[in-house]
Amino acid sequence: MTLVKVSDTPTLDAQTLLAHCLGKSRSWLLTHPEVSLTNSVFSSLQQEINSLERGIPLPYVLGHWEFYGLDFTVTADTLIPRPETELLVDKALDWLNLQPQPCRAADIGTGSGCIAVALAKHNPDVFVIATDVSYPALRIARTNTILHNATEQSLVLMDEIGRGTSTFDGLSLAWAAAHYMGETASAFTLFATHYFELTALSDELSACRNVHLDATEHRGELVFLHAVKPGPANQSYGLQVAALAGVPKEVIRRARKYLGTLESMQTANSDSPQGQLPLAMSSAIVETDALREILDDVDPDTLSPREALELIYRLKSS
Repeated sequence: MTLVKVSDTPTLDAQTLLAHCLGKSRSWLLTHPEVSLTNSVFSSLQQEINSLERGIPLPYVLGHWEFYGLDFTVTADTLIPRPETELLVDKALDWLNLQPQPCRAADIGTGSGCIAVALAKHNPDVFVIATDVSYPALRIARTNTILHNATEQSLVLMDEIGRGTSTFDGLSLAWAAAHYMGETASAFTLFATHYFELTALSDELSACRNVHLDATEHRGELVFLHAVKPGPANQSYGLQVAALAGVPKEVIRRARKYLGTLESMQTANSDSPQGQLPLAMSSAIVETDALREILDDVDPDTLSPREALELIYRLKSS
């Protein structure tokens, strides 16, 4: 493994990557030269070096970067905080600190939110508005804002952290954010997520509890029971929610067929985080069942006698 061809500071980058894989700081690594690498740590280090060799910048590989003395989550949806931008924050703070009254500041194109968060952290009297045309970037900025401002006195609502990134990236970000809220910020946090793996956090964090909103299906439709129950949800209602959101019935029907196929198949092991999903389904699987599609659209309890007779003729002609 070598970083000489892809980095101007290969030794520094190697130390940073190794510290990241070990879950330690670079200073800890330098003071523990005797540390030995497990197979899993070595494998993670190899993968991260491979990412650098493919041209992925170091901050994106690490998933975070320092700016103005603060650590920020970064992804490919955001720009990487740059040292020269710290000069802009210096100038802005100098001006804001001279104003006799609290001011408002706008961070247009906030990206990771590093400028807005740095201004607010170093001058709490400033009301900062941060915006961006990229919704994924705003999600990262919002996460950074929460992580840098939450305290034991905070009530925090975090929804779908990590969504919009690859499976492993998103899961890692959500796991780290939840751990931080539970271990460091100690804020009362409602953390909604689609990553079922995160339910294991209740075994790692003493203050963490799993709850879910109760729901059931009635005549093929999703019914919310408006009750909070202990424990994680035992199934997903993604297709039912999609139907409520107005996704065309034809798309829902095809999705149900495909879901049944996926659930009946063992996904092959793969080097890809997404696994090998059999997206190219055979024509036998996706073939339309006209009679079933007609019946799926019928509520027998609401049919009048005439409508029932018309349905029989319709089925007969299909």
